[in-house]
Amino acid sequence: MAQAPYSDLEVRHLETERSELQPVPNNPDYTLPEPSHTPDTQDTQNTVADKSEIPTSDAQPLAGSDKPGRRLCGLSSRVFYALVALATLVIAGGIVAGAVVGTRARNGSEDHASGGGNADGGDAADPSNDGNTNTHVMSTSQLASANWTDPAGFHHRFVFFQDVTGALVARRWESQNKTWATNNLTDIIARSDSSLSPLGRSTPLASAASTYNSSSERVRLYFITSNNTVSGVAINDLVKEPEAWRVDSIAGNSIQTWPGSQLAASWHRCWANACEGTFTVAFQRLEDAGVMTTNSTEYKNPRLALEANRAAYNTSLALVAERFESDYPRLTMLTETLASAVKGRIQKSSFTGKWIPQEELFSNVNLPVPSPSLQFSLGALPNSDGVVFLILQPNGKVIGEYFRSGFKDMPEIEFRNGPSGVNFSVIATGEDAMFYGISGDEVLAYSIDDSDPSVFKFEGTVYP
Repeated sequence: MAQAPYSDLEVRHLETERSELQPVPNNPDYTLPEPSHTPDTQDTQNTVADKSEIPTSDAQPLAGSDKPGRRLCGLSSRVFYALVALATLVIAGGIVAGAVVGTRARNGSEDHASGGGNADGGDAADPSNDGNTNTHVMSTSQLASANWTDPAGFHHRFVFFQDVTGALVARRWESQNKTWATNNLTDIIARSDSSLSPLGRSTPLASAASTYNSSSERVRLYFITSNNTVSGVAINDLVKEPEAWRVDSIAGNSIQTWPGSQLAASWHRCWANACEGTFTVAFQRLEDAGVMTTNSTEYKNPRLALEANRAAYNTSLALVAERFESDYPRLTMLTETLASAVKGRIQKSSFTGKWIPQEELFSNVNLPVPSPSLQFSLGALPNSDGVVFLILQPNGKVIGEYFRSGFKDMPEIEFRNGPSGVNFSVIATGEDAMFYGISGDEVLAYSIDDSDPSVFKFEGTVYP
């Protein structure tokens, strides 16, 4: 498939890997740690032995000598040099230990303050030196997707990720020509009067599309910048100006997130004719990692969805909109809370005017604590007659549940046809029953089977 060329614009990488993050158990009595710092160097003091223990002048001479042994500072040379050697070892050990502790403390402080890589003003990272062996897709890239139907009835799909240079890339597909086109969003924004905030090598991504004819931007991509601030890009006229992406300033608001916070987004439908609906974004707030949601009509007034003690630090986040009863829309969210220091559990919450924690899902799954390789995803079943709940496990395996007249387990997903031995590093699902995943150096697309939702049918390679 021919690939549309795009700029080789350099992108600064200002953060270290998020994969270095270590989860911290949540509980109501937990006090947030103060940032670590390098301990001050302490003077080493040598303790002098009691004089009664110092050998006297009748010490034995060296073997083979007829003369008394030479004395230094009142000690026999053998004792003197032994004490000097011991003191040298103690001092050297103290210096090494201090250096190690200082380095660990400094690194720990940077990781805590930056979520494993979102450090404002950190050293620029060269993608070629981060262990990345890919040539197309950054090995630590996150993934997001959205879909939209235009007034003429043609279907549009969008998949977002970072390429090996760290640039934000959008791949877009439309049902009229059934082809994929490429937009380098970093390049497009750079050629405008704006510029993107610095991004890291594993920037959290979340996307949503307004599915109805409205005056809002049709598609928005949200991401967390290197200084832990929510930002984004948006596009309005996908038909006439499919490359007219612009910076979405979140209505001029600065939304700070917990270091290492993940991100989720959804179009919150409004089924009434007079209501357009809103873009909703979920994140963990800076103060205590409580889960917040905010929407495009009131970005400056985020809503508390879950108290800090109900969500693990750096939990994966997933959002989807679904019908509730007759016409009132409902948002469903997945988060992780901790059952113990080494085990997590998935919490489902719903919004119908206010956020309400509901049942635990995947109760029969031995879920690990949050990590960059553990991810949740929510999408729609074919014909929008249910919701699919997916977990990408650290071993690259995808499992799930779906709701269609009751919950049904999917202990194993069958990826039918397509490349063999797929092992996903990140996944995304759409509201059009589509599944996307990065496996190796490729972005792959699958459709969810209507008769058996545990079967994902290969639809093709999104990129390259």
